[in-house]
Parts: sequence; structure tokens; C-alpha cells
Amino acid sequence: LEHYGLFALAKDIMRLTADRIDVAPLQKVAPPPAKEKWGSLRSLEKYLATLVPGEEAREVMGPLFGVYELRLADAHLGASDLESSFKLAGIDRQAPPLRPDRG
Repeated sequence: LEHYGLFALAKDIMRLTADRIDVAPLQKVAPPPAKEKWGSLRSLEKYLATLVPGEEAREVMGPLFGVYELRLADAHLGASDLESSFKLAGIDRQAPPLRPDRG
């Protein structure tokens, strides 16, 4: 995908995931510290960290955080931050593009 297509896909993925997470039940189990506000992804990560080690929860959530950053990329990220977001999302920019099977 071209960057703009990828950014649009990232927005759609976040609409289907992060935007639909109800944080209230998650934050009952893993409440944020006083005066700190967590969004849906951070709340889910902290909840997962009650079930598995924190490092594992962070690793599992990394791709979603990367996709979230790509969602904002076209307006807000610089080139170095963009590369970091691709890496966090698990996107290998050196991999050949997907092509439909014409077989």
C-alpha cells in the first residue's frame, strides 16, 4: 500500500478495535494512578498485565500501539517517528508488496 492507503487502513483497524473498547471494566481491575488518564489501548495493556507478565502484555499490545500511531501519521508524525511506528506495528517495509494470485 502507498502510505496514504496504509494510514486509511490503520484508521479502519482502530475504529474496529481501540474505538470500541469499554475501558470502565478494564480500569476496575487495573485502575490508572491518580491524575493519570489511560486510553483504551493502555487500559487493555494494563489489564492484560494482571494476567501475564507486563513485558508480555506490552509485546502483545505493541502492534496495536503501532497501528494507532500510524492512524495519526499523515498529520502528526515526522519521518523518524513514522519508522518507529512501522516497526512497532510489525510492518517490514522491505518486504515485497502483496499481490493477488492470478493463477
